[in-house]
Amino acid sequence: MNIKIIPKSSLHMTSSLLITSSMLITLGLLAACSSNNVLPSEAFSCSNMPVLQPGVPFDVDLPSHPNVQCFAWQEFIALNWPALTGSPGQPDTSRDASTWGDPGDMTPGVWETYKEAHEVFLPNAEPPSPWGVSGLARSFAPSMRMRMAAPLAEITQDSGTHVFRMTSKVSPRLEREDQAFGTGWLTGQNRKLTYYDIRMNRVAFDYIVANQFYDARQQAGQFINLPAGSTGAGATPAAEGAIEIKSAWLEMTGIPAADQRRFRTTRACIAEASGCRWTTVGLVGLHIVHKTETFPQWTWATFEHVDNAPDREDIRQGTLRGSYTYHDPSCSAAVCPPNTNDPGGDRTLPVQVVRQTPIAEDARELNAIVQAEIRRQNPDSVWQYYQLVDVQWPEAGETITSRRNRPLPRGGPRPTSLANATLETFVQHSTCLECHRNAGAASPPSQASDYSFLFEMADSSPPP
Repeated sequence: MNIKIIPKSSLHMTSSLLITSSMLITLGLLAACSSNNVLPSEAFSCSNMPVLQPGVPFDVDLPSHPNVQCFAWQEFIALNWPALTGSPGQPDTSRDASTWGDPGDMTPGVWETYKEAHEVFLPNAEPPSPWGVSGLARSFAPSMRMRMAAPLAEITQDSGTHVFRMTSKVSPRLEREDQAFGTGWLTGQNRKLTYYDIRMNRVAFDYIVANQFYDARQQAGQFINLPAGSTGAGATPAAEGAIEIKSAWLEMTGIPAADQRRFRTTRACIAEASGCRWTTVGLVGLHIVHKTETFPQWTWATFEHVDNAPDREDIRQGTLRGSYTYHDPSCSAAVCPPNTNDPGGDRTLPVQVVRQTPIAEDARELNAIVQAEIRRQNPDSVWQYYQLVDVQWPEAGETITSRRNRPLPRGGPRPTSLANATLETFVQHSTCLECHRNAGAASPPSQASDYSFLFEMADSSPPP
């Protein structure tokens, strides 16, 4: 696939980019690309540069790190595209890039209308509500359900309403309030907590429901093998494949109004002992996990807000900015030890976040290209303030064809180091695949669950 690259210095003399017909196939999806939406590049190059339009890519036909990085950015654009009212998981194709990311626009993105994990894995392994019908009310214990009855009754799946009960991306129950591996909670410089949720697309949801894997009893002895995406270029028909989304949101109280205009914000319900507390939250981190035919060990893309925190090289070289969402530049390491919770358990004290591995140069180059195009299309768009940290993928992918015990193969992950400062603050030495290869079923725990920790959330149905 070829694209004619036009230097930025020549863009003012050029009314449109010259693209070949093959460029119209954007990572497996037929895309009627307007000349206004194609991103130019000088230093960075991939087979399909991201375009500012809806349509989740299905797979990557030519695996290389630049191609997978472009795939990740295209996923981010498509999944954050405004969702179509009344059609959960579908984009509103009437919207264009000129209004994408307007500050204060709380229209849910496509992924925000996916099923939230708690409404799929219900107490007593009850069957989840159908796609298109919110099951959030059923996911709470009866006493909590009563205290939150009014707000929960008004929530529909297509509204994309966030009901936060997790201050950890991995805690399946409300009472567990810590981050990955039980290592701690994350508090911003505004002294507010970070909240998390986990969602799945319809492909993953339908697979779980069809196999009754929401019930731990039904998982035992079964081959858990989520559907893979495919471009349709080979023998396999085109298909989206299973997608899981893990997001991190910070309560915006205390963040200046001008700074809030840099965040994707929404109103959310914080589930507390007294019931639902409504507040405005801002998106600070996002994992996009996608299983495809080319990548049977999945792709693991992770994005963050640009204001989150410095990396260790920024600190070493003294190139710190004036302020960050999760870092105080005026506080020394002796007073504010990096990536550490308050030992006394005070959750209002900020965590001094430092990224341990700087963002690689190739990701920085691609980020600059996409961010510049977002600004060109909509100078006010909040999406210009998000960046790809990187994407991990298996260079030596291994298709698994039968049930196995964990751990599953690594698949030769590239890059070998990857962490999101808001989702793995305290375990930045690990990587997505190294962790998720150990994902197991709810029953028996030794049984692998296709790199997904969702299945361990399953309760068991009552004995017959």
